[in-house]
Amino acid sequence: MAFTWHPGRSEAESTSVEVRFEADGTGTRLTLRHTNWERMGKLARRAQRGYNIGWKGVLDVFAGNPSVIMALTA
Repeated sequence: MAFTWHPGRSEAESTSVEVRFEADGTGTRLTLRHTNWERMGKLARRAQRGYNIGWKGVLDVFAGNPSVIMALTA
């Protein structure tokens, strides 16, 4: 799955997010890539640091609580 991401910003400042799901034994591996930070200009470095922290927190919630994932996919 891939999408552009620009909450509260113009589309010209959008970044790209790609999420991949791959079978991994009896589970699923999720890989998230967030790119095109340069489109945000001077804010890019700070935004990237913040999102790296934020994405980790979001993914940790899903990894630790399968019922959340089931609720979203049901």
